[in-house]
Amino acid sequence: MTAERATPKLRIGLIVDSLLVSKYTFEFVKRCLSNERLEVSHLLLRSAKSVRPPRAAADPASPSAGPIISNLFFAIIIGIEKLFLLRNDRHFDHLKKFDISALLPGIKAIQLHDDDVVNSDRPDLLINYSTPPPHDISTIAKLGLISLLHSDDYTYRAGPAGFWEVYFRRDVTAFAVERQSHAFSNSREVLLRGRIGTQFYYLLNQAFLFERSSHYLFKIVETIAASGNVQAPEPNWPVCHIPRSIPTVRQTILYLGGLIWLSAAKLFEKIRGYNYIWNVAFLRCDWRNAVLRNSILIENPPGHYMADPFVVAKDGREFCFVEDYDNAAKRGRISVFVLGRNGATFAGVALEEDFHLSYPYLFSYQGETFMCPETSEAREIRIYRCLDFPLQWKLEKTIIKNISAVDTMLFEKDGKWWMLTNTDPGQWGDHSLELRIFSAQSPLSDEWIPHPGNPFFIDATRARNGGMVTDGDRFFRVAQSLGFDFYGKRTSLYEIIELDDENYVETHVFDVAPAFKAGIAATHHLHSNGNITVIDFAHNGRAS
Repeated sequence: MTAERATPKLRIGLIVDSLLVSKYTFEFVKRCLSNERLEVSHLLLRSAKSVRPPRAAADPASPSAGPIISNLFFAIIIGIEKLFLLRNDRHFDHLKKFDISALLPGIKAIQLHDDDVVNSDRPDLLINYSTPPPHDISTIAKLGLISLLHSDDYTYRAGPAGFWEVYFRRDVTAFAVERQSHAFSNSREVLLRGRIGTQFYYLLNQAFLFERSSHYLFKIVETIAASGNVQAPEPNWPVCHIPRSIPTVRQTILYLGGLIWLSAAKLFEKIRGYNYIWNVAFLRCDWRNAVLRNSILIENPPGHYMADPFVVAKDGREFCFVEDYDNAAKRGRISVFVLGRNGATFAGVALEEDFHLSYPYLFSYQGETFMCPETSEAREIRIYRCLDFPLQWKLEKTIIKNISAVDTMLFEKDGKWWMLTNTDPGQWGDHSLELRIFSAQSPLSDEWIPHPGNPFFIDATRARNGGMVTDGDRFFRVAQSLGFDFYGKRTSLYEIIELDDENYVETHVFDVAPAFKAGIAATHHLHSNGNITVIDFAHNGRAS
């Protein structure tokens, strides 16, 4: 019998500035070495001949085109924020350098001269971890050169990476993965764009940005290795912003003043015992006619807050299921309220486990009522069946195990059941980046098939679910959006236009801003059953 031929590995040429690299480059190489489809075959070092004049600093260690005095003042920011990072268990080594030659002892590092590379055994794909990316060697690899852009490719182009989004207190910080396949080409071929929530100081924001963008770069490389092809690029639009650079002295002073004020405000609020407190309210009308300022508050029980409301009608009454979070226990449970004309009555606790529960998504199947709450702490997606409405439930089935997923929604469309859920792809404790879709023949199926387009929307402004509205045969997904250093700032409604085994298309309908009641700072959930509309919102205060 003839042995099967082994699948050839994707041979990667890695371009770096020196043998001392960031932890993100180091981890990227480690992941390549543990993948049977990948091989780091070339280690290419930048040389004076291959370096163009610098555009701007992409990270604190990069050369800058700014004046010396601006660089000196900017170094003050880096020095101060290094001290902040030392207290962060995950990102304390963000600026540390690692010797990459320790991972690649059998590979000779060569200087990045055209002749050196041309005369060598060429790689299949070049990955650029250098700054700025070389523009004249992409053709030595048949699949071209891929670079990470640590900013969006429109507004905050260039660098310092992650700074300007904090300076302007933007809700999100973007990144892109670009491909260059033709020497001296000015065209942008963007393979992926993503947006993460902006953190409250520069180096922490940069650490989040580098960690998450490097994860998605590796996923793209994995896909190329599996298929042998580079994915189709995303569409380009005109760029109308000048690339940014090191901040001026004035901008640095303003940034430091803002950082000191924000840090002091955080400390003061902590001393006072203040935090953002979530509340639930309802209106007796359908969602299209809801005037949210007229919503009726459901009072939080002492020592608790409530969020993630879902409403369902049963036997002529309206019931609101909520996440009921116990501040002392640091854990949520699912509670139920009966909605009256002018207020709500506590019916009891529907579901409580020895782990956190939230997002009590309800659905019907074969004449029975089921609940799919958020159970990410158990690393499962579970379905509970109602035995006696509304307070008696039993675990019916765990439909997916070993998954960190939140805010899961199940519904039937065109004869098939669909699951929309939000996963934490890098074990970061971040479920706001990705929307993933699965399908099955029934909600109790053992075989949930991932959609080939997963993940959808690597975007902290729209990926995470915040409710669902069904209007006849039309489905509207509620998406929540992060704010600057803030979870759950606002929601948006998207109508699901197309959903099948090949495609998922949704179109924006409208936004719900936290402006419908005095003193509120956020809203991240909306649901309606056609007669009642429920919503949550947060204000800053001391927990009772």
